Amino acid sequence: LVRNMSVAQMQMVEICKAMSFDSDLVVFDEPTAALAEAEIEQLFLVIRQLKKEGKGIIYISHRMEELSRIADRVTVLRDGQQVGESFDFASVTLDELINRMVGRTMEDKYPKHERTIGEVFFEADNIQNKKVHVKHIDVRKGEILGIAGLMGAGRTEMARAIFGADPVNSMEVKIGGK
Repeated sequence: LVRNMSVAQMQMVEICKAMSFDSDLVVFDEPTAALAEAEIEQLFLVIRQLKKEGKGIIYISHRMEELSRIADRVTVLRDGQQVGESFDFASVTLDELINRMVGRTMEDKYPKHERTIGEVFFEADNIQNKKVHVKHIDVRKGEILGIAGLMGAGRTEMARAIFGADPVNSMEVKIGGK
């Protein structure tokens, strides 16, 4: 049953369903948001096959690396408005595309921000339920902790457990040392 599938599997079923109508035009709106790389490659194979069959494809994405793999033409939107005319994707550099998207040149894409990292403010130990087992995480004042992993790796389940949205077998949380 679809309700028992992962989010990525549900997304693939939805894509298959849309393509089953044998439409001449297929619109994909951020189709890879919940997909792992292997699933993305499967999707791109399907998109390339649809292109060979003469189908029109509108592919909406903010992931430039995806566009570079499948797009022929690009239309840039900013604040809901089209920015200039559509153009051949191969005729523009990534920097030019980003400039069109943000409306200015990006001199320093990743500026350094000086900050002071303080003492540990948040700690969670032994986060454990039927889907996750995390031994320890901590976050210091002024720090940003990123949680990474493939679909199904337990990122969402860990967050839901920490915030009490899902039951846990065990967990110890400290905020400000308490």
